[in-house]
Amino acid sequence: MWKPLTIVSGLLLLGAGGVMYTQIRPDYQSEMKQKEAAILNKQSAEANKRASDIAHTQSEKDLGESKALLVKNTGGKNTAQAVKDEKKAEVDKTTTEKDAAAKELADLEQKLKDLGGLPRLVAELKVLEAKQAQFTLEVANSKGAIASTISHKDSTDKVIAGLKQLDQWQKSGTIARSFRTRVASVNPDLGFVVIPAGNASKVTMKAKLDVKRGDATVGKLIVTSIEQNRSICEVIPGSVAAGDQILPGDVVVVNEASTPGSLTVPAPTGPAKPAPMKPAVDPTAAPADAPADPFAPPPAPDTSLPPVTGEPMEEKKPEAPPTEPVPAPAPAPPP
Repeated sequence: MWKPLTIVSGLLLLGAGGVMYTQIRPDYQSEMKQKEAAILNKQSAEANKRASDIAHTQSEKDLGESKALLVKNTGGKNTAQAVKDEKKAEVDKTTTEKDAAAKELADLEQKLKDLGGLPRLVAELKVLEAKQAQFTLEVANSKGAIASTISHKDSTDKVIAGLKQLDQWQKSGTIARSFRTRVASVNPDLGFVVIPAGNASKVTMKAKLDVKRGDATVGKLIVTSIEQNRSICEVIPGSVAAGDQILPGDVVVVNEASTPGSLTVPAPTGPAKPAPMKPAVDPTAAPADAPADPFAPPPAPDTSLPPVTGEPMEEKKPEAPPTEPVPAPAPAPPP
């Protein structure tokens, strides 16, 4: 008799256990799914934090390199200015020597006019003409070197101005007004979005951005982490309307507060460039024997930098030859 009772009791226990399992199973499965989702969210947040730290380190490194390049180019500018001053001093010295040679040549030409075509005076005149041609060549070479130095200095000034502007934009969170991209992904739980633009697109830290959908502004962002080709932006609390949300594909533009405006660094203006001087012309010289233009461009200028031109300087006139009588020269020695 006890065996049938045992069997009936076992069946009743199994039925009660099945009913209890059926009632508890959905809650148990729901708790397990929530646990798995929490673990995945935690892992995703940790991965995003690591990526943010790496991007922050890279941004600091890029800023340091930009500052080092700025210091290097500033030193190059100072060196170019020193070379320019040195070349200008050489030109001034050569010009002074040329003027002295021109005066000496004028004196000899007056002697020839007063005394006739004496062989000795003609020989001295030839020597002075050769000196003048040499001085003219030296002046032309010096002017070409100065033009190249000034051109190099102007190029360096433009590079420095660009680096200063980039540094100022990095410090003030400024982005070019033409910047435009779209939302790549959204993390509503942590309150940030990812955009596919970074250092390569000149995105800057703390830049303010607007999220647009059509003509309406959906929300506002601030850049908190930058990588080479993407950035992480924090959603500004209260900027998204109740019941709305930022979605992947929404357009991202620069907020007016982060546009360049008056932050643009103007390119520095260099000093006035030296201009070619007109040569003094001797009215008594024959056209066939007239020397070439002493301030014409050199036959083989330095092509490493573009030439620089300027306004013509005032022409220097040679001093008038002496009017007192010139004593007759000693007779030439026999050949």
